[in-house]
Amino acid sequence: MPVPVDIRNARAAFPDLPDDVASLVEVADLAQLSDPAELALMRQIALYPRVVEAAAAAHEPHRIAFYLFDLAK
Repeated sequence: MPVPVDIRNARAAFPDLPDDVASLVEVADLAQLSDPAELALMRQIALYPRVVEAAAAAHEPHRIAFYLFDLAK
């Protein structure tokens, strides 16, 4: 049985990760993406910070679950 990952220790395990998804998108080389589906997926992933902010502002955490469900399709 795999050992569960404790998300509280993620920052210690991966100290070089940026604090937000937007900074990852800024440094990503999107020129390597040629398929329209890949670009659409990157656009949808880039919406994550806005989805979280909107869900928090509206006190509607289910918005994050819906976003992730749509992302997984």
